[in-house]
Amino acid sequence: MPTQRVLVGSFRDVDGARVDRTRSVEFEGDVLAVREKAIDQDGARGFTETLYYTADRRLLVHVANWSRERGEMVIYSLLEVTRRDLQPGGRFADLAMAAWAWLRK
Repeated sequence: MPTQRVLVGSFRDVDGARVDRTRSVEFEGDVLAVREKAIDQDGARGFTETLYYTADRRLLVHVANWSRERGEMVIYSLLEVTRRDLQPGGRFADLAMAAWAWLRK
């Protein structure tokens, strides 16, 4: 399995100065699905979710809550999830739709 490197934490530009509270996290795993969605009409704010299956048999979701607006905070999270989270009605059901063939095994 390839090594994945993702950010966790947050950053923000404040009056031209970058406040960076992120750190890099590495793990071995495969990308199963990616979902990106804008949450406003002009596409300036949204999120990207990436589902991973790790070498130690865990399911992880990396979430990037992003904004293209100057001064807005960007937040990165890494969450361990269960198959229940990926089933219809679960927190990441829409993300799991792209990985349905793998998840039904």
